[in-house]
Amino acid sequence: MNYTKGEWQIIEGDNCYIIGDERSYTICKVPFYKEAEANANLIAATPNQNQALTEIDQWLIDHPDISDNPQLHIIHIHIRDALAKAEGK
Repeated sequence: MNYTKGEWQIIEGDNCYIIGDERSYTICKVPFYKEAEANANLIAATPNQNQALTEIDQWLIDHPDISDNPQLHIIHIHIRDALAKAEGK
């Protein structure tokens, strides 16, 4: 998946939160409203969450003996669904 790599940061602008990378590249703007700060935090956390889910997904694939656990199987389905959504599938 191709997206802006690196840590994403939040900068408070005049009328919105600006999410960007360490090179000051603007990824998106979130206008100020009730949930704006929480939404900006979720967006900024996306690269870290994607990396973590990708690593867990691969670990579960590499350890089929453990991923036979029914509860882990359900969690793995949720992880795969989240990764697919992030890829626009």
